[in-house]
Amino acid sequence: MRRGERGYVLVLVLIVLAVGSVGLLPVLDLVSTGLKSTTIQSDRILAQYTRDAGGEFVVWQLLSGGATSQLTADGDEVFYTVTLNGLETQVVLRLNGAATGLSTVPGAKKNRIRPSVTVECDVNGDGVYGDDCLALPTTTGMVARYTVYMEQIGPDANVGVTALYNELPRDFDFIAGTVASPDGSLLEIESVTPVNIGSSLNEIWKWVFSAPLMFGQGEVKAFTFEAFINSSNKRYCDRVLLKLEENPSENSGATAPVVVGSGTPEGCAGGGLQVSKSVDTSIVQPGADTIVTYEITVENLDELPLQLHEMKDFLPPDFTYCSPAVPPPAGLSCDPPMYRFTDETSFTEVAAANVEAEYKIEKDRWEVEIEGGWNLAAGGASGSGIVFRFQAVAAPDASGTYYNEAFAKVEGGCVAPQPLVLDGVTSSEKYCSAYSWPTAGVLVPSYDVQSTTGGVTSQGNIILLAAASASIDSWHVN
Repeated sequence: MRRGERGYVLVLVLIVLAVGSVGLLPVLDLVSTGLKSTTIQSDRILAQYTRDAGGEFVVWQLLSGGATSQLTADGDEVFYTVTLNGLETQVVLRLNGAATGLSTVPGAKKNRIRPSVTVECDVNGDGVYGDDCLALPTTTGMVARYTVYMEQIGPDANVGVTALYNELPRDFDFIAGTVASPDGSLLEIESVTPVNIGSSLNEIWKWVFSAPLMFGQGEVKAFTFEAFINSSNKRYCDRVLLKLEENPSENSGATAPVVVGSGTPEGCAGGGLQVSKSVDTSIVQPGADTIVTYEITVENLDELPLQLHEMKDFLPPDFTYCSPAVPPPAGLSCDPPMYRFTDETSFTEVAAANVEAEYKIEKDRWEVEIEGGWNLAAGGASGSGIVFRFQAVAAPDASGTYYNEAFAKVEGGCVAPQPLVLDGVTSSEKYCSAYSWPTAGVLVPSYDVQSTTGGVTSQGNIILLAAASASIDSWHVN
């Protein structure tokens, strides 16, 4: 090397060292990042294991740890801390006991589109509907605004509505051009003009649809219309009927009462019967035999006396009729069916000869039939209602809402309007009888679970099953 080139060697060495460091530092950074990523991923997996363990822990608590005895009503909560892999997870278990209003268990009656109607009144005809419909003065120019609802309450949503009928009270006059669907749920009906279907004491307006109206479970369609009130000194009721593709109609019964002048808040012309139900036990556990007591109230809404010919009740699946004649499992006891009038306090035993109970294989449930011929006074009078009381053994298999259904059949005294009969939407028996719809729900609850570790929450729903098992459904991370 020449003497004059020695200084360049140092420059070359420095360049080589600089280039080497540029290559080395990124490699070291990459190794460090990879190690950190592995550590983070491992931490996340460990946290997820811990959250999952929290969910599994509360399943054990439900099956073997006594959590069901701590959670007895909708919204009740219990809290746990679970430690795994050196991490803590906070777990919340909540009883989901709210009745859904929907039939989560198939009913005995297949078509489940329920019609109902409410009413608001306007005394002055100024469009302000704030007056008490049960205390209207005897004036002219009063207006009633009705709201008609149709609700699909069952899981089978394959049956459509082909026609809707509204039977206005006598001397109430439908106001053309007032049909509307304010919430937009039933715009179809605004495009169809109703037709008065024939001579009757009451106006009967019919809407026919070009295609059946279909509903999803829980869906409600509603519309409003108005009518002039041209009567006085009486109680008036409205009624909605649906004509379906199958099985073949539904009936709201006499409802939405309006009382004008000195009219007494009692029965309505052609009111027929109304039936309602209650149960003393709202929550049971699967696979555990539990005695439940049902009360069924049948009320005469007619302005004339009627005779209750028959009361028929369909128990939910996995519920067994129970009485001394049909004894329950060992260690349990049941009372015989009893009845009382609504204005009385004590019950009287129904004669055994008047009760027939059997398991209906085609419906997969027990049917209880009580016959008697009880005379019911006119609506609102003493003795116009009757209460039946009987018991059942509840042993449902899985989480869900188990509804009871009752039918009350009238004999004589009540007659359906001839236009409705001729149109094939009802008969006098169907028109005057009553159906409770799926009510008096007994709930086998599910349980909501939240398991939180490090600010991350896993959530799910626990379904209980018979044979002492459970499963977590819809487990997801927020």
